[in-house]
Amino acid sequence: MNFASSKKETVRHQFDAYCKKILREEKIDFQRNYNARMKKETLFSEMQQAQIDNLRTLDKYPSDMTLFRVKDIEISVSDSLLADALGSLSSKSRDIILLSYFLELSDTEIAKMLKIVRRTVQYRRISSLNKMKKHMER
Repeated sequence: MNFASSKKETVRHQFDAYCKKILREEKIDFQRNYNARMKKETLFSEMQQAQIDNLRTLDKYPSDMTLFRVKDIEISVSDSLLADALGSLSSKSRDIILLSYFLELSDTEIAKMLKIVRRTVQYRRISSLNKMKKHMER
């Protein structure tokens, strides 16, 4: 097809205007989407440390924990230093600490469960905590 040069010029101008209009509309869409995204997103550098800490998760695996058994109850301890300190105690003292602090039982409830005197539970708990403290300070 042969067009006259004035017709070619007109088509060229129409195509140029069409391309400019498309690019202008794309720019407007891009800016609209960018502004909407910026309202929802926050830069890490602008976040508080507490907010950043809430973004992470830690996987917990059974192999990372130490299991202690008190009666028929399994208690898992994830802190290796604490587990080591608990392991250094006698089984009776360890049971009292685990029941008291991990299962939140009172001295009376522990005494009934282990069939010993409540005062003995209190004494062993206090002395065990002191032993654990010394062990953990090493």
